[in-house]
Amino acid sequence: HAANTMGLAVVAWLFNRKSGYFLFPLAAVIALSRVYLGVHYPADVLVGAAYGAAVAIAVVAIIKPLASRKPANYLPTRT
Repeated sequence: HAANTMGLAVVAWLFNRKSGYFLFPLAAVIALSRVYLGVHYPADVLVGAAYGAAVAIAVVAIIKPLASRKPANYLPTRT
């Protein structure tokens, strides 16, 4: 849960900075709820959140330049 919500928060924040005001606290509450309910240790949640953020940053770093490229025209044109 911590990795998923932190990854979502980071991706949304990288594309729209204002979304962080809502999504980062939401990710923190979800992560803390895992510890409160006793299903994860605090270190598990911290590592999961860091992993989710790192994967999100890596994916955006790969996808964002590809999305801005002009698509190649592979179909033959009639002359």
